[in-house]
Amino acid sequence: MFVWFACASLTLAAGFLLAACKPPLDVFYFGMMLFNGLLMVLYRYLKKNDAWQLFSKECLLYVQVNMIFSTLLMLGFYEREVAHGFNLILTAILYFAMVYVSKHREYQFVFTAMLVYGVYQIIEFSALVHVGAAVYALLGFVFIVLPLLLKGDDKQKRIYHYTSALVSGCAFLYISFQGLVWLHDQPSIVFLAAYVIIFLNYAYLSHSVKRVLFSYLAPVFLLAALREAVLLGHTWFGYESITLIMFFASLLVYILFGCLMKLPLFQSLKESSRDIAGAAALICLIADLIVFNWWQAGMMMLCLSLTAAFVAAKFEIRTWIPEINLPALFHAILLAMSVCLFYGAWADRSMPYHHDGPLEAPGAAIASFLTLLASILWQRRNNRLFADYCFYTSEIFYLFAIAGTLTWGFSPSLRVSIVSGGIVMAYLLYRKTKSRTASFAAGSTSLLFYLTTIYLMDVDLYIQSEMWQELRFLLGAVLLLAVGMALAKWDDVLARAFWWTGHIYLPLALLGSLLEHGDKSFWVFGIAVLIYAISTVRVSEEWRIKTFLYATFVSFWVMLSLGFIFLGWYDTLHYTWLITSATAATVWFIARQPWTKRIAYLVVPFSVFGMLDFVMAQPFGLLLLIITAIYASGLLFILHAEEWDMFAFIPLAFVLYAINVYSEAYPEQEYGLLVMFLAAVTLAGQSLYKNIYTNIDRKVLRVDWYTIAGLMPLIQLNFQTGESLWVRLLPGLFVATFIFLQRNRVPDIKPKWVIFASIAYLLQPFYALLDRLDIPPLFEMECYVLPWVLLSVILQKTAGRKNRQITSYIQWTILVIVSLLLIQDGLDGGTVYDALVIGSLSLASMLGGMAYKMKSFFFVGSGVLLLNVFLQTRPFWGNMPWWGYLLIGGSLLIAVASYNEWHKQKSAEGRETLLSKCRRYLIQKFKEWQ
Repeated sequence: MFVWFACASLTLAAGFLLAACKPPLDVFYFGMMLFNGLLMVLYRYLKKNDAWQLFSKECLLYVQVNMIFSTLLMLGFYEREVAHGFNLILTAILYFAMVYVSKHREYQFVFTAMLVYGVYQIIEFSALVHVGAAVYALLGFVFIVLPLLLKGDDKQKRIYHYTSALVSGCAFLYISFQGLVWLHDQPSIVFLAAYVIIFLNYAYLSHSVKRVLFSYLAPVFLLAALREAVLLGHTWFGYESITLIMFFASLLVYILFGCLMKLPLFQSLKESSRDIAGAAALICLIADLIVFNWWQAGMMMLCLSLTAAFVAAKFEIRTWIPEINLPALFHAILLAMSVCLFYGAWADRSMPYHHDGPLEAPGAAIASFLTLLASILWQRRNNRLFADYCFYTSEIFYLFAIAGTLTWGFSPSLRVSIVSGGIVMAYLLYRKTKSRTASFAAGSTSLLFYLTTIYLMDVDLYIQSEMWQELRFLLGAVLLLAVGMALAKWDDVLARAFWWTGHIYLPLALLGSLLEHGDKSFWVFGIAVLIYAISTVRVSEEWRIKTFLYATFVSFWVMLSLGFIFLGWYDTLHYTWLITSATAATVWFIARQPWTKRIAYLVVPFSVFGMLDFVMAQPFGLLLLIITAIYASGLLFILHAEEWDMFAFIPLAFVLYAINVYSEAYPEQEYGLLVMFLAAVTLAGQSLYKNIYTNIDRKVLRVDWYTIAGLMPLIQLNFQTGESLWVRLLPGLFVATFIFLQRNRVPDIKPKWVIFASIAYLLQPFYALLDRLDIPPLFEMECYVLPWVLLSVILQKTAGRKNRQITSYIQWTILVIVSLLLIQDGLDGGTVYDALVIGSLSLASMLGGMAYKMKSFFFVGSGVLLLNVFLQTRPFWGNMPWWGYLLIGGSLLIAVASYNEWHKQKSAEGRETLLSKCRRYLIQKFKEWQ
């Protein structure tokens, strides 16, 4: 560092010493160069002396830096810019020489900077300032010529080429900045020459270096030169539109340099010239569109369309989007758009107050027809590709034209004309593609033509006929269907399209007639019934048959409903459901498979809604109840015929609900109606089903909903209140009978258990009967509890041997509870008769137990009998003295002890006592008892 400080101080001393003598600029510069030479000589002598080795290592590098230092001193002491420029150029030459002497390529950057700065000093402070732009542009060629004059490797040439590109690019930016800021974008021949020079420079670089960036920058500079030329022409000739001339200039670049150029120097610019020139032309087009200059924009689009057709189609081989030919696409679209813009320009002049722009329906229609004409011309020239693109473009633009007519305020007559042309266009599309979509387009356009026609008639030719007003919507569907039937002989696909379009429109037509005319449109729905009926016969696919069949019956129901409303029969509207269901059921009864199944799919849900409407009708009288029952019977008949038993609960629920609704007004008839319903469903269930449910692999496949529905009236009957004995007795008898009838109809339950349940439920009417009878208090408790003893016996007989243990426990429990209740009742009575009754019952229980060998009856009877004796002799035992109890207790203990000793002696002798024999005999006998 101190060596460099010393060398810098030495240079400053030399510079100030020379400046103190006030020599001319050239003498000062010569002196400084002489000083540099002395430093080189000094370096030669010092490098041999080891003592000065530290200075000699840094001296050579400092000499190179000192040249720049000397130039800076000269700039600081003298203010002669031109001379400075020449000195900077000389310094640059020295650095250029050092590149080859020292073999350091880094000096090329210093050489470039010195040379550019020196040229800038000379141009800006001399007469060359007037042609400075051209000189700056030529400066780039210096770096192209140098590698041609001097021998060097490829890397060094590449550095010079990149340097030339950088210098030329900076020159372009500086020139453009000068033109915009200082000259206020005024055209100049010098600028034109400069841009041309820069273009040639980059063209050469693109040809030599093969860089994509250079190939795209060259057309940009060429277009900049053409812009200067256009601006000069505007100054000289005064034409109005610069954008149009610039557009043609861009188009010229596209054609000449992008397509037709044969010179080898410009071959690398073809693709880039097409892209840049096309972008420039597009910018010009957008500029005219922004200012609404439709005429010029149309002219540009027409030229672009022709260029795409006759130039780009031959030379553009790149594929931007697979399977899409961009020249053909651009040709068709731009041709149609140019016609729209020409129409817009004409409309601006002819009707400025009734025009919304170039994309109006008439313009799009004209563009579509002219594009279609172009397609025909291309077809005659055997160019199917361009013909197809023009054809489809014309179809799209006519679609836009039709869409444009569907706006508020558009002329009705013009709308009809455009839509009528759409029929032709849709038919041409179908003929070309033979697709079903195109055939539907023809049918839809025909429908739209009819709708626009009736709108025109409503606006301009208002027809007073009420028949026409009611039929005008439906007539469109009829015409489409008629055309479809007529075309069936020539074109089945097109015929189907018209036919289906008519059917798709028919519901909308019916809805429109209904909304506009209300109940007066009932006969319109009558026509719809005929149409749907005929269509049902004509089709063969199953889903179509069902669709038209169901539409027939629904239209029939709507017709009936509107007819009833028209006649003022508002209170009988629910009969329309019944009439429709009856009609469908009649057809179902007459028809055969598969028609019965198809009709059943409609009549079942339809009848459900019909019954719902019936039960909601007010007032609900006996006639409606009878009709509801008949309605449900017919529906149940169809359900059973179609084996849809799973849905049988729906009509049964409606009938039961109808009975309840009716009973609210006539409660005195509820009991009889419920009994009738119970008898009917029970009889039907017994007749139609063997079992209540069919269980296969633990899955319920078939259910007897009649029997299940019978549970509801049974429940309701049990909640009936009344003073009559039969009102209290019959529900229980009905339930018991109902259960008994199911004895062989429950797959998982044995009949004996069902019978037992039926017998057990008889207790309910038995107790109801007891409540109404005057039973003596002596036998009242016995009447209430003894039936349970009988029920336990029946349970044991029903269960059999397999479940004897469980039933024995239950029987013991019942007997013990009954015994306790009877004893408590006897104690409450406290009479001898009560004791006799209990004793008799106990004795009967013992005798029955002995006769039928039933332990429970025997032991419970014995226990009750002893307990009864004890309780009845309670006064005697209570008055006995204490020593009597002591005597009896002692005697018992002595007797037991004596028997025990006697038993041990007999056992020791090997003999058995009489009591042991009796005990063993009794145990053996009791084991045989139940």
